Amino acid sequence: MKALKMTLGFIILSFCLFTTSCKKDDVSLTDQQEVAKLINGTWGNAQVLSSPVAGATGTLTNLVLTFDISDDLQPSTFIASGAPEYFPSETTWSWVGATEAVEILLDGSLPVTAITLDVLTATNMTIGFSLNGPVGGRINGIGEYTLSFTKQ
Repeated sequence: MKALKMTLGFIILSFCLFTTSCKKDDVSLTDQQEVAKLINGTWGNAQVLSSPVAGATGTLTNLVLTFDISDDLQPSTFIASGAPEYFPSETTWSWVGATEAVEILLDGSLPVTAITLDVLTATNMTIGFSLNGPVGGRINGIGEYTLSFTKQ
């Protein structure tokens, strides 16, 4: 009987040791968190791929965008420089929708209020946005824009 108890105790102890681990389970990230990790940082070397009027894009080639995220991979601060007539100097950003990581809302930003991510890799980003108001008093800048950036 004593041998049976010891054997049973050994089996239970072995089971406990082999089924537990000191390593934390990997937490799977949402699509938005994965994209937030990629977009986090400063993006420059802007190139205008398309615009409503060629002459309306002069300052856009100077545009530098910085997306910051929080420790839990949530959107935080958005900073833009080089094209103040399109983007404010600083605001916050958030995702449009609860699950997709395609459209970014710039909170309180005028005249551009949202950005669509067309392409995003670790080193390259292509965005699209609509301009619904005049740029620097010029109405001919209203329309759709597509820009590409490289990570700095």
